[in-house]
Amino acid sequence: MAPLYIVTMENCTEEEAEIFYRACERLYEGLECDVAWVLDTTNLTRVSARQRRISADHVARTRAKLKQHVAGCGFVIPNVLIRGVLIAITWLTSSLPFPYETFDTRDEAILWARNRLNARQRERGLPGSRFGAAEDKR
Repeated sequence: MAPLYIVTMENCTEEEAEIFYRACERLYEGLECDVAWVLDTTNLTRVSARQRRISADHVARTRAKLKQHVAGCGFVIPNVLIRGVLIAITWLTSSLPFPYETFDTRDEAILWARNRLNARQRERGLPGSRFGAAEDKR
């Protein structure tokens, strides 16, 4: 079954950022199914230049796995300054190797991510949806 990972991002040190991305890399090593992410930055107020580089380096190290297995990432970014961080990371990496969108709320991002997982499942010719009907209530 393809999981949807929901992560609440908070202010952290560079070391904590490295630990998070290394844990993601261990997850990708044995991955045999598609996944989607929701990264909720609602509580995030700062990201250092070094942390932006750590994120970009993670994408560079895992680009092939991300492209192969990540159906999409919904970024919950209500803060315009933090949206600028995502722009900087995509600039540092040339692009993210998976579909992504930014949202003001977690519910919107979850809906989008579930729809991306369902779409990926259809693209791969897998029967039925494992994620239930994702209904847009906007």
